[in-house]
Amino acid sequence: MAIILSTFLRGYRGKTTDFALTSQHHRTIVAHFLNQGKWNDFLFQDALRNSVAYLIYRGATISGQPIFCIVDDTIASHTKLSSQALHPIEAAYFHQSHLKGRQDYGHQIVSVMLSAMESL
Repeated sequence: MAIILSTFLRGYRGKTTDFALTSQHHRTIVAHFLNQGKWNDFLFQDALRNSVAYLIYRGATISGQPIFCIVDDTIASHTKLSSQALHPIEAAYFHQSHLKGRQDYGHQIVSVMLSAMESL
């Protein structure tokens, strides 16, 4: 949990040095764990998903407000030739762009967010 807290502590700009603010372990131990450790990504995702869902449902129960589900799909367009790009996009594909009204080459991500509004 300390890793997650330190990641979001400074507005999504967390760094390895921020681990010291949320953990009793030294940052090099945490960095070694992340780089060399044997851990299961799916178990981590499940634990994170369950803890976030619990917090959202608890907030909705306390406030008596509904839970909103927000679905967003975004395309990161491939705008330059790979040979000219600073960071070439790999594994891009054609996706339907709602904004351009046509097929667009790039990456697509679909995110689902849950939100429970707290009463003021």
